[in-house]
Amino acid sequence: MMNLANIIPQAAKTETIGGREVAMVYTTLEEEYAALRQDCGFIDCSDFLAVRISGDGAAEYLDRLCTKDIQFLNIDMLAECMMLNDEGDSLGIVWVMNVGDDYLLMTAAESAADVLAWMQAHVPEDVTIREITDQALVAIEGRYSWRIMRDVLDVDVNGMPLRGIQEVKDFAGDTLLLARIGRTGEYGYLAMGDPETIQRYVESCFSYVENEGLKLQFVGREAIEICMLETSQPDFRYENRSKGSVFELGQQWLIQYEKEDYIGREKLMERFEAGQNRAAVLFIGDKDSGIADGDAVCLEDECVGSVVHAVYSPGNDKTIGIALLRRDLAVSGICLTAGKGATIEMISSPVIRPRSWDERIEE
Repeated sequence: MMNLANIIPQAAKTETIGGREVAMVYTTLEEEYAALRQDCGFIDCSDFLAVRISGDGAAEYLDRLCTKDIQFLNIDMLAECMMLNDEGDSLGIVWVMNVGDDYLLMTAAESAADVLAWMQAHVPEDVTIREITDQALVAIEGRYSWRIMRDVLDVDVNGMPLRGIQEVKDFAGDTLLLARIGRTGEYGYLAMGDPETIQRYVESCFSYVENEGLKLQFVGREAIEICMLETSQPDFRYENRSKGSVFELGQQWLIQYEKEDYIGREKLMERFEAGQNRAAVLFIGDKDSGIADGDAVCLEDECVGSVVHAVYSPGNDKTIGIALLRRDLAVSGICLTAGKGATIEMISSPVIRPRSWDERIEE
């Protein structure tokens, strides 16, 4: 995707993920986390992979690769699903959008290389795939992001369903593709357009919030990942096939069980029928527990699993994480030890309840 360095602030911390440079923090983690949970955050998505799929066989091609029906995906809607390899292991989460004549596919940096290589390896003669590099992509997430969409872009926010997409005009009459989707559990909207149009859009959003006395700032990947973990949104930077199967990691909601024909399904269903000995569960521990990714999780002197990922959450001033445990212990309310003997408690999702779950979109 096109970089917007002229309007996006310089990140204080970046990291290479999947061969792509990702902004991790702009100001401070605490400030950016608060923006997502209490106000609104802008997200630079230039590290995403975006692909246009064209041709008579586009729907059948994507249907063969994806874990949800694409041939029956309505125009102006998107499917959030997976691509699997031949062994039934996930290559990553993808968003497939039916934009009418063509399809668009997007995925985050950690899955981009695997997904693009897989698509290229299986493309038939009647389909063309093209990576989109001349467009810019930004997202806005937070409790009143819908209000910004309503007043800045004149979007009928009540008429736009979750996972809906539509073309909208900015005040200069140029077109943006808008998708209602997010990763933090808050209201969220993803926008794609030519760089000049996206620049006007971003500037208009900041001008609007200033006039309305609201808050909006760019946020990096670290704050986003905490919010994702708090609401059990899978983060493939950590919760991937190297750690466990789709079923062990609790990612089966991205699979359409009645769909019978896609790459990897046979092996996936074999695992499903065999049952799982391990399951993922959220946990919390003390702020200074020192728990790290890969630490053993123990019941007394017995190792019963391991930490998949753990971070500090400013929302509850605790260490939070996801552990892959012996199945009978992957339930809320149980206390175990991790790392150097720190006590952790298994809990249900969400760790922090997003404000967007309780605040309704208004006309």
